[in-house]
Amino acid sequence: MRNFALKRNNMEGQIFKRKIYDAMLRWKHDSAGSTALMIEGPRRVGKSTIVKQFAQREYKSYIIVRNIPTG
Repeated sequence: MRNFALKRNNMEGQIFKRKIYDAMLRWKHDSAGSTALMIEGPRRVGKSTIVKQFAQREYKSYIIVRNIPTG
């Protein structure tokens, strides 16, 4: 039962990642390098992972800037 729940959650995560990846592709096409992209959201949902995958697949080189709250 637990394995099924983990697999189900992973599948839902993949659907979300594809949606955000498609949105990032539209941003890349529409902005043509004239604007920056900021990804916001709750902790531990895969923001850094999807951005890194996007950068690796879509660009020759990239820099990722992360805002790490202090305090």
